[in-house]
Amino acid sequence: CSKSCGTGTRRRRAVCVNSFREVLDDSKCNHQEKLTEQRCSDVQCPQWKTGDWSDCLVTCGKGHKHRQTWCQFGETRVNDRDCNPETKPISVQTCQQQECASWQVGPWGQCTAACGAGYQMRAVKCVVGAYGAVVDDSECNAATRPTDTQDCETAACPGIPETKQIVHSKTQWRFGSWTPCSATCGKGTRMRYVSCRDDQGSVADESACSHLPKPSATEVCTVTPCGQWKAMEWSSCSVSCGQGKAMRQVVCVDFLGLTVEQNECDPEDIPSAEQECSMSPCHYVNNDYGRPIHYLPNVDQRVRSNPTLAILNRNSGRSLGSSGNQWRIGPWGS
Repeated sequence: CSKSCGTGTRRRRAVCVNSFREVLDDSKCNHQEKLTEQRCSDVQCPQWKTGDWSDCLVTCGKGHKHRQTWCQFGETRVNDRDCNPETKPISVQTCQQQECASWQVGPWGQCTAACGAGYQMRAVKCVVGAYGAVVDDSECNAATRPTDTQDCETAACPGIPETKQIVHSKTQWRFGSWTPCSATCGKGTRMRYVSCRDDQGSVADESACSHLPKPSATEVCTVTPCGQWKAMEWSSCSVSCGQGKAMRQVVCVDFLGLTVEQNECDPEDIPSAEQECSMSPCHYVNNDYGRPIHYLPNVDQRVRSNPTLAILNRNSGRSLGSSGNQWRIGPWGS
């Protein structure tokens, strides 16, 4: 067979002979019966197998990912030499993650001193993408962060000895980047390091910077609300005629749809739990006299809510609560 595995072919020689086994010209035999080649060896060859791709080895920019490749025969792993090296799958591939974040600096601000020595500041932001979207400072390399403050000096202040002037204005507040918010959802706090530094960059007593406003070291931060409001279906109108109210239940749920405390949701976005509703106008007709019933003040509440009792009470001329009560009946309804 032409192949030791997979589908191969085998060949044989064929000659045309008569009944006496004498060799004749090929034209004397039927060519359709001449079989000189057939398939052979249906044994499956070892094949390359691959594992899953790994995650990209970088978190941003261009990198590589890997996967395992091996030669397998049936259920058995065999030597790679048993598989065709020309059909071996690739085991390393390039991968592209989001663009790496980088530091972006703004222009220097004005010097804090109108005369003499002071300092000036500039904005330093961590940005990513072609549009410069601002992200948390932790996304950038802290070791390469540009400075956001520098010393500056203008003309000497008149009437102040230069030595005093330098001692007073060479101290300044320095502060680091904000920490991530303490809360993963809702409101939390974030902090940064704030210290008073001298002209050598060493930490000085805070009183030496008392002539300058101290930057805040903590502040409130807000991230996505932990829960979201879920409003149930509206109830039926509270009245069958006239003006009434419809109610519904409003609950705070988490991302699994489970009910949580209401303070986990944004109170400014809570949906309304009640609304006004209008039914058809109320009309109560006295079938005895063919005219609408007008309720009088100081009448028993039962009378107000029951037209039949109102008819009976007016006909009797007595309060329902008086002595000598008796049944009075009106006409049957249709």
